Amino acid sequence: MSTYQYHQGELVGHSDAVSDVAFTPDDRTLASVSRDRKTRLWDVRRRRPLATLTGHTTWLRAVAFGPDGRTMATGGDDRTAVLWNTRRHQRAATLNSEKGPVNSVAFTPDGKLIATGAGMPTHPPQPGGLTSWQMSPGVPGPVVPPPVATLARHGNRVVDVAFSPDGRTAAGAGADDKVILGYVARRVPLATLTRSTAVVHRPGSTGSPQRAQGVGDSKTGIFALTFSPDGQTLASTGDDGITVLWETDPAPRAPR
Repeated sequence: MSTYQYHQGELVGHSDAVSDVAFTPDDRTLASVSRDRKTRLWDVRRRRPLATLTGHTTWLRAVAFGPDGRTMATGGDDRTAVLWNTRRHQRAATLNSEKGPVNSVAFTPDGKLIATGAGMPTHPPQPGGLTSWQMSPGVPGPVVPPPVATLARHGNRVVDVAFSPDGRTAAGAGADDKVILGYVARRVPLATLTRSTAVVHRPGSTGSPQRAQGVGDSKTGIFALTFSPDGQTLASTGDDGITVLWETDPAPRAPR
């Protein structure tokens, strides 16, 4: 297979800047969200629009699909995350954020929970949060379910959220230069990762996440993060162009 990447086509339809995109797990559908307040679904193979969804009143920031591809979440500056039935192209539920605009959304691998990262860029900074919500498949909507728990409280807005591959840990990247991990089952904070230190909140923990070898510290806010496929490493990065790797399980590993 050639290592070259070829231009395959363009999907044109938004009238303003596109903020985020996401594929369904089967790669057949792409969702895009924009400043034009619209979510567009695209047939990837045929390069044509499938639907235009309108459920927000302001700029959309984030989009993610559930693991079955039938549920989608969008987040925006109107302080809501909207859940969509992608087969019927209908709104299924609205999640109201108490922490401000919804900047990021993510589903657990089993699709039972969704996390929202929220907060507003203000001076002086206002607190943001990482909140989890229980999914209710099949509930006729639109409904407004209450949040399950606030897993992390940041001193500034939460810009990105992610779940570990096993769904046990949620992570929030904050403009306050912190990554905060939440223990999903117990609905409590697990650890705060800040520069070269990690502070553990949960009594009885076997250890705190540790810095992995080699990379530096973000000092201007953390704006993106992701877990490795095995869940043992978390990568975070910020405006300064530096990526930090964390060992999320500092226990000794068996030789490979």
